[in-house]
Amino acid sequence: MKGGKLVNNYEKGGRLVICRLIIFEKYGQIEIDENPLIFLSCRHFYTVSSLDGIMELTKHYIIDSQTGKIVCPKLSQQVVTSRSAPKGCLECRIPLRDIGRYNRIVKKALLDKATRRFVAQASSRCAELVKEIQKREMKIEGERREFMLEWSQAASESRDLDQVNSSLKAY
Repeated sequence: MKGGKLVNNYEKGGRLVICRLIIFEKYGQIEIDENPLIFLSCRHFYTVSSLDGIMELTKHYIIDSQTGKIVCPKLSQQVVTSRSAPKGCLECRIPLRDIGRYNRIVKKALLDKATRRFVAQASSRCAELVKEIQKREMKIEGERREFMLEWSQAASESRDLDQVNSSLKAY
């Protein structure tokens, strides 16, 4: 046990609670000095190492391999590529918004989700505008053809062919 304390067994509804998900340790087998517990607002609890794995902490932070402590955040990707929802409690799926250790990860997931929603809405609006522009361009082209036809007919009645051709080229 390396000098650490073992926490007492915790029974919930007549069954022993399994706390550490990676190696499925029971609550009473965890050395809390080496691997503390995090109690979530939903009343579930996990070890720090379990939640670090669930939240994929190594994807977001540079971690000292000898001490296991967070050194600094990694540069985040500029392009939103992940399609996953914000991670949360494994039992009830409540997001881990109130745990400071994972705040950066949760906020990035929420920001990515908002960015994807914005891009989808902007793309939809852009498609609508492109259709509207195409309609107006077709209307302008139709009016131009009509004008050219009427103008050329009127011009041919009053001018000779050379004057009409030079006017058309100038247009």
